[in-house]
Amino acid sequence: MIMIILMIIRLVQVGHVKYSYTIIKNIDDLILVKDYLLDEIDTIDNIMPSIIQYNVMDKYSYRNVKEAKDAFRLIMNDTINNNIPLDFFLRYLRRFYIVSGLAESDKEVVSRLRYLFELAMYLKLNEEE
Repeated sequence: MIMIILMIIRLVQVGHVKYSYTIIKNIDDLILVKDYLLDEIDTIDNIMPSIIQYNVMDKYSYRNVKEAKDAFRLIMNDTINNNIPLDFFLRYLRRFYIVSGLAESDKEVVSRLRYLFELAMYLKLNEEE
């Protein structure tokens, strides 16, 4: 006995779904949360050193907490002044949060940035009223 199995293959249209964890999408967003980011960075008291061998990154490397805070301020100002791309800064920020202990994972970094952004937006909107 021969069995014939018929399969029906349904055609499915698939659309591109864009999902992003990016909270800070442009320089204006960075300027909005700048003071809150700096306040949070000022709370760190321990950080792993960063010795980066790239020519571009030499001025953003650090060996201790004081140098780390100065390097963070420098890279943030360079980003705001369009000297370096925003996505480069966001990668640096993510790494900075993790090595400083402010966050343990990417998810926590996103959560903290979302909180700071929402806080900044709330205060900005209430200030304008």
